[in-house]
Amino acid sequence: MYYHRLIQTKLLKLAQMYPVVLVTGPRQTGKTELLKTAFPDHRWVLLDSPQLISQAKEDPELFLINRPPPVFLDEIQRTKELFLQIKSNVDINKSKSGSYLLSGSQPFKLMANVSESLAGRIGILELLPFTPSEITQRSECVTDLDTLFQAPPIGSKASLPYPPNESMLRGGFPAMALRDISETETAASQRLRDYVLTFVTKDVRDISTIKDLGSLEKFLRTLAIYSSKTFNLSEIGRNIGLRQSTLSEWQSVLEASYLMWKIPGYSRKMGKRESKLPKVVLIDCGLQASLLGYEQSRQIDVSPLKGALFETAVLNAIRSTIGRDKNIFYWRQNEDCEVDCVIENTFDDPIPVEIKHTSKPNGDDLTGIRAFIEAYPQTRFGILISLSEECFWMDKNILHLPFGML
Repeated sequence: MYYHRLIQTKLLKLAQMYPVVLVTGPRQTGKTELLKTAFPDHRWVLLDSPQLISQAKEDPELFLINRPPPVFLDEIQRTKELFLQIKSNVDINKSKSGSYLLSGSQPFKLMANVSESLAGRIGILELLPFTPSEITQRSECVTDLDTLFQAPPIGSKASLPYPPNESMLRGGFPAMALRDISETETAASQRLRDYVLTFVTKDVRDISTIKDLGSLEKFLRTLAIYSSKTFNLSEIGRNIGLRQSTLSEWQSVLEASYLMWKIPGYSRKMGKRESKLPKVVLIDCGLQASLLGYEQSRQIDVSPLKGALFETAVLNAIRSTIGRDKNIFYWRQNEDCEVDCVIENTFDDPIPVEIKHTSKPNGDDLTGIRAFIEAYPQTRFGILISLSEECFWMDKNILHLPFGML
């Protein structure tokens, strides 16, 4: 069964605008299946065998002559020599839009090669793990803030694909999130452990000079505790006995490998005491659960970090849907005045978002949003996201949105 992805519409548009389109993102998010489904007439070339890679490196011109467009080159980062040849072919042949489709999961190499050779000729998209609406194949989901507030789906309901704790345990990577592939929680947990092992033992060696893989894995597990929280490298370094400079290097590797991302503090007023420390967010709540050692959803039920797991899940879903082309921040003025996420719809149109691990949100959950609106009176709307399955107004300008609608 093919699961429709939210970025497919934009992917098709980019393929009508540019001769080359690149889809990047974490490993195992379904890039190959997406491109093969959206472009069935493209020849698929998987750059995985040493023989094929050697051919592409030794004579990229002949390699592409034997594989004329429209062509889909999968795992393109393994053959940087092809980028310049693609540029030459595009410029000389005045290639049609969508002639070359590229995919890869190592942005270090991909973006360096793209910036050197294909600038202005390429459209780029990132495919992240599944959101709840993609798993359930919900026909309507929230992708545009202006549309959401002009015509909110008041009274509509959206459930999660699984009970909340199982949804957080599985996360959004297709092989773990879908019962079609991992029928049980145990199978999903095993696949997530294998994912971590593959990354630490293989991918890190491919993209960096890190040799102390044991300490790197320890750092990853520490990040699982901090995910969706503010992030202080010097503090973490003291806690695990490693230098800040080392952790800074590792953090860059993890970010460039789509294992984590950072959310900066929001501040548009000079002199205000607003937090500037970034939040760190692992790319998937299932990955976070695995790094924390959880193998069954019942472990999450009693975990003091279940709220952090839910926040990780929601922040990643926001990045994939509402915030795909927008800046995402968080806001904290003090311990009592904070919101989990601020989406910058435009520079002067911030949308505060509060995330609550509850199925019964109430007025007490709106404290942070109200404080933000007081600090930034130009704010038009706020959003609260929880486990409640119904969409409704909690205040005249604060909308409750079910997590299942992302």
